[in-house]
Amino acid sequence: MLGGGVPLGKLTEFCGVPGIGKTQMGFQLAVNVSIPNHFGGVEGECIYIDTEGSFMVERLVEIASKLHEHLLGLQAEREDTEDKNDNDNDDDTKDNTKESQPSVPSLLDILSHIHYIRAHDYVEQMALINTLLLYLKDNPKHRLPF
Repeated sequence: MLGGGVPLGKLTEFCGVPGIGKTQMGFQLAVNVSIPNHFGGVEGECIYIDTEGSFMVERLVEIASKLHEHLLGLQAEREDTEDKNDNDNDDDTKDNTKESQPSVPSLLDILSHIHYIRAHDYVEQMALINTLLLYLKDNPKHRLPF
């Protein structure tokens, strides 16, 4: 369906009948934008614009927690692979000091990269649109306006 993902720097619209996962997709993308570069992410921040009042903090925390667990698992796999490679290497001249691994962001770090704005009506939405481009210029870590 998305054939390669959601492009950065482009507007992507998700539409459909209630209950098909538009809000969940928004939550997942909002969380994923904080994935560090060393895990293949963009290490950015996002602005989540809620026009319906459907923002559920509890669900966002669930998704962010799963991402945190996933990144911890990836880091453990990398460390296991490096340890195995170190054990397989019989080179006595090798420096045995282990390089420090880049850290996995905490749950709070992941959530702190999501900036929530509730736009209640058309006037607020238009005011937000008019100021958003200036804000994004001043805050280049924001990668996914929603």
